[in-house]
Amino acid sequence: MMTLRWVMKDDFRLYAYVILENHLHLLAQSPQLDKDIARFKSYTARLLIVYLQQRKVRTILEQLPFYKKKHKADRALQFW
Repeated sequence: MMTLRWVMKDDFRLYAYVILENHLHLLAQSPQLDKDIARFKSYTARLLIVYLQQRKVRTILEQLPFYKKKHKADRALQFW
C-alpha cells in the first residue's frame, strides 16, 4: 500500500491492516491520528479518482457525486 507508506513518513505507525471488498481496517498509532487518517483518505481519493478517470470507469465515477455529502462543498466528488 503505497499510500500508507506515504503517511508513515511522519510519526504514523501501522501495525496491521486488512483490505476488504468495500472498506479497510487499520491498527495504527499516531500523535495526530485523526489528521493522518484524513491525509491518507484525501491522498488515496485523489489517486483513485484519477485512476478511474484514466480508465473511463463511468459506472463508479457517476456514483461519486450522487453519494457526496451535502456539507462537503469543497469537492465535486466523494470517494470515502
